[in-house]
Amino acid sequence: MNIHMPAYYVSIAKGVSTIIVSYSSWNGRRMHSNTELITNFLKQTLKFKGFVILDWNRVDRMTYPWGTDYPILLMRAINAGIDMVMVPPNATEFLRIMRHHVIHHVDFHEMDQ
Repeated sequence: MNIHMPAYYVSIAKGVSTIIVSYSSWNGRRMHSNTELITNFLKQTLKFKGFVILDWNRVDRMTYPWGTDYPILLMRAINAGIDMVMVPPNATEFLRIMRHHVIHHVDFHEMDQ
């Protein structure tokens, strides 16, 4: 955290409005599903009020084989604090899943258990 964090502090203090979450992992957990860092640290501790974006086509890559449990992976990313998902080739599937969850009032936090 000592290497990368100073740039985040300065950028947030100067009013940066978007942050893209990298595809990397920290302590064995993909950043896209890391509630501790996205919501608890970035949004609450650092008081980031902007828009958190999911890296291009990376929610699919959180499991192997790629795309396994896609509806669950989407919910993990959203529960972690992602505000926007960049959905490349599977936009139709993404919209179908999200529409289903909204229409049926799916509790996203229950899905993540």
